[in-house]
Amino acid sequence: MAQKEQSTKHWSVLVCVSFMFAASAGIINNVIGVFYTPVSESLGVLRGTFALHSTITMVLVGVISLITPKLIHRFGWKLILTIGVIFAFIGTAGMAFTDELLVFYLLGAIRGIGAGLFGLVPMAMLINNWFHMKNGLAISLASAFSGLIGMIFAPIMASVIAYFGWQNGFIAMGTAIVLLALPAIIYPYSLLPQQENLVPYGYEMNVTIKSSKTKETSRPSSNSKSIYISFFAMIIFSVLHTNILGMNQHLSSYGESIGMSLQFSGYMLSAVMLGNILFKLVIGPMSDRVGAIKSTIIMNTVNVISLIILIAWPSAVPSIAAAFLFGSVFCVGSVALPLLSNQFFGKNLSERVFPILTFTSSIGAAFSNTMVGYIFDFTGSYQTAFLIAVVFQAINLVLLFVAYRFSVQKLGHPQSLRS
Repeated sequence: MAQKEQSTKHWSVLVCVSFMFAASAGIINNVIGVFYTPVSESLGVLRGTFALHSTITMVLVGVISLITPKLIHRFGWKLILTIGVIFAFIGTAGMAFTDELLVFYLLGAIRGIGAGLFGLVPMAMLINNWFHMKNGLAISLASAFSGLIGMIFAPIMASVIAYFGWQNGFIAMGTAIVLLALPAIIYPYSLLPQQENLVPYGYEMNVTIKSSKTKETSRPSSNSKSIYISFFAMIIFSVLHTNILGMNQHLSSYGESIGMSLQFSGYMLSAVMLGNILFKLVIGPMSDRVGAIKSTIIMNTVNVISLIILIAWPSAVPSIAAAFLFGSVFCVGSVALPLLSNQFFGKNLSERVFPILTFTSSIGAAFSNTMVGYIFDFTGSYQTAFLIAVVFQAINLVLLFVAYRFSVQKLGHPQSLRS
């Protein structure tokens, strides 16, 4: 049995996890948008048609996320991580050597398989295993770092494309994925701190065991069917939310559509990533203080404000400001969603539920990547897509209430909105 807590090791693991998640979310998810316009114009295809390769990536991320926990427990964390990074590199850098759409789609699938093996689900697993207290803060820091990497690399990749071509841009992108993931591969640590004779950060054995037993014995079995309502509400919530999140990859193209240069529109993505970082850093401590539900509502409200600005003032300065506020959407998917899952379903059940929510989130983002592109192709504007996103946020407010009303904690352990 684990006997001690060594906080230095816990935070070292968090650093490795942060770099790893930055390779997945920061690079693969947040930087690909700068390639849409130059590659689609070079190939002579619609933006939505080229964006379909990213749709395939997100679908495969979701599919693989469903089985990633089982693969990790069966074959070991480090092996799965290494295989994932190799696949992600091949799927990204390989795009430099083709101009065939079908090959782009195949490589997008390979990249998605790799990204799913070291993305949001493994990040949440590791942090949940290593951090009992300050779990929200740890997830916030890891997620915020991915935003920092996205903010740094978006203009870098835009410049590489502008001066050296999109082919070299894909090679640089693949190389960045490997370099960022290396610390998580090389540094010695286990999936569970108990395997190193450690306990999770902030773990109090007597209190935790007593609390766990109380929860297990007091949970009414008659509530199990009602909890499915919460589960399905969160599925719909995750799909609609990531339909909004997927618009991020089109903001660079949106900037160009209102007259901004490729390099300058790249700064829209930087503004999004700056908002990504700051709002992720805010939502973790905020969730610890007022609960994940209230924090999610606040962040979704900020996102609605950004969408209204993009609809009403399609010009450079307001759009960059709106892009910064739009960054709030990221903290809900990567920070609030795992915290909401833990709150609504309990930590043990959440380990099974959260991969499913990750899958449905990926499906939402996948459809968004393609549909937003086609909305622009056929209307010549992104305003319609922004308006749809506002409607989705209104629906999500209702879904959040339903998920809470029928959650494990609400039905089995009446409590306030504060988690």
